Amino acid sequence: MRDSGIENVIERRRQLFENRFRGSNDWLRFLFLGGILIALSTVALIDALVAAQHLPGHLSGSSAIFGGIAVILFVTRIARGALYVDWLLGGASCLLAGLFLSRDENFTHASSLLYVFSLMFASGVVRIWIGLTASPEEGASWILCSGLVAMLCGFWITFAWFFVMSTTIAPLIFVFDALFGGIALVGFGISLREDR
Repeated sequence: MRDSGIENVIERRRQLFENRFRGSNDWLRFLFLGGILIALSTVALIDALVAAQHLPGHLSGSSAIFGGIAVILFVTRIARGALYVDWLLGGASCLLAGLFLSRDENFTHASSLLYVFSLMFASGVVRIWIGLTASPEEGASWILCSGLVAMLCGFWITFAWFFVMSTTIAPLIFVFDALFGGIALVGFGISLREDR
């Protein structure tokens, strides 16, 4: 009984949001936004894994910071004056998680870990909600999967901290989250085009 109530709420929200991204170029904007996140993640991945020393201007959590800013700016542009609170919350939680990581990359204070975990978890929950309620459903599943990745990344960082593993992997985990987020946005953009 309770499951059918949740399904009804999700279906009503999907119908309410059905025409959100039906502009002629919205699918291209999602492709571009996803491409930006993939490019940022690639540069950060090269910086973390390949470069002998960090690239100039290195900032831990930069992929989350700039990715969150990009999501906020692009969704605001696509919304054309409407307020897409769920998308803005997702972008803001990524941005804040990146800022907290950049302040304390090694989690010398447990509060930093708590903030980063909470914000990553919130980002994942918001993306899952977007994935459950967005239309078309085939494309929305990409976003739902990226939400699951965000939640897993938060747990991975916490697991590493509790078991005294290297906490310097946190920026790398953020890179993977941004990479999967970019791929999800590209997939969602392609589904918007195919749904026309």
